[in-house]
Amino acid sequence: SLLLSLLLILLFLFYPSLLHPPGSLLFGSILSELLLTIHWLSTSFIYFYDSSLLQKDAFCLPSSIVAISASFLSSSYSLLFPFYILRRISSLLPPSSSSLFLLLLPLILCSFFTPFFYLLGLLGPSLSGACSLRFNSSLIYLFPPLILLHLLLSFITIYSIWLKVPLVPTPTSQPSHAPKKLRT
Repeated sequence: SLLLSLLLILLFLFYPSLLHPPGSLLFGSILSELLLTIHWLSTSFIYFYDSSLLQKDAFCLPSSIVAISASFLSSSYSLLFPFYILRRISSLLPPSSSSLFLLLLPLILCSFFTPFFYLLGLLGPSLSGACSLRFNSSLIYLFPPLILLHLLLSFITIYSIWLKVPLVPTPTSQPSHAPKKLRT
């Protein structure tokens, strides 16, 4: 994961045209996944070196902030990507400055949520022992609905593509799964 994330980031840096929408959302997702990978690698090294450090606030608090921020950003970019695709499918408008807004929105929200979690004392050892949301935190119950929301958005996006984007005709036949009014 670390090597692949670094390779993809290098591709984005060498080919800046990849940062055009929706590439900017993918870039944000890759960066947040890189942060999450670094968090898990450092946690695993600490666990094998001295697992008692995972219970100390001096280590666990900064590690929790990185883990929650990276997880939130990764989830946000993953949820925003289908919204962007649906927007592009439903309208023939060219990409606009709202793409920059979609890139910055998770960063803005993350800058509010992470301190909020800290002030409520929700940062600490998680169920897995890594530093993130505390094991006894009731916020853990928010994850299944978020996963269901992500699945729903994914299915809606796939269905919208299936309806609005016609199949490419083959030389022998012209199959189409779209309704007759959308066939070309």
